[in-house]
Amino acid sequence: MNNKNCVYLCGPMEGADIEEMRAWREKATAELAKDAIEVRDPTRRVPYFDLYGKEKLMRNISRRVVKLDLQDIAQSNVVLANLDSDHKCWGSVMELAHAHTKNKIIITVNKPGRAVHPFIEFYSTEVYENLDDAIEATKEYYK
Repeated sequence: MNNKNCVYLCGPMEGADIEEMRAWREKATAELAKDAIEVRDPTRRVPYFDLYGKEKLMRNISRRVVKLDLQDIAQSNVVLANLDSDHKCWGSVMELAHAHTKNKIIITVNKPGRAVHPFIEFYSTEVYENLDDAIEATKEYYK
């Protein structure tokens, strides 16, 4: 799919189990679907990592996944970034930097009470402390 009428669901995956990765994304997908807004969910590529065990092949698969995620971002209007996590979010921060260079709208969820890092503050169009408010803000860009 090559239209930009969709949202990329950015969030920590490193160190998280599949349920943690998918739970908030499934909620966001369901809520956005109510307004006919499509999503790009990077967890659909998680099985790539289960298929290959050889180190060299794993590096190639990792490069492929990153390239495909960056294409998803480029093909989206909005990036919904859920950083409300105790897991590492290095990849997510890299995705935000990439999205910023593509002039994407970035709606970020920060962990309640945690200071917003200056880079996250700079890259984000809007910052919220809960997913529900961030989803509603995301919907506003499609009205």
